Amino acid sequence: MNIALYLAIIFIIVIFGLCYYKTRVKIPAGEFHVLVNRKNKKLKAMAGPKTYLYFPNKFALFVLPAKVIDCGTIEIEIKDKSGEKIKISFSTKVKITIPQKVVLFLPKPTKREIINFIRNQVRTFLFENEITEVSKENFAKIEDDISKKLEKVGIDLVAFSRA
Repeated sequence: MNIALYLAIIFIIVIFGLCYYKTRVKIPAGEFHVLVNRKNKKLKAMAGPKTYLYFPNKFALFVLPAKVIDCGTIEIEIKDKSGEKIKISFSTKVKITIPQKVVLFLPKPTKREIINFIRNQVRTFLFENEITEVSKENFAKIEDDISKKLEKVGIDLVAFSRA
């Protein structure tokens, strides 16, 4: 009877060890991990290097880069109210500063999603202010507006230049 008890205890310890090993996640130095509780939508953000336990049935996991993201050259061609085409091309670099806000505002916080967010904000700015040509002062206004809108989302504008 003692042998059966010892085997059961060893079996339980092995099962717990395997569960611990399978649920352990290591965060590399250049990443943020944001866990969203599926029940009450509470957020918990962690920066690497760190190790934690992740239970997929309880949390949704978002992995975000902690380094500068080069969005490349973004080209926008729109028509103003008079029907003239306005072309603007610019290059941007951004950095995620508050990962919890990024997860709340962007449904899938990927590089493509961030580029689309910037593109939409520039379009909105051009329509709202009825800008027909992109001069240096208009470009500075666009940069200020984009910087403010990105800060609300938890992203810092590192570089914004004409391409």
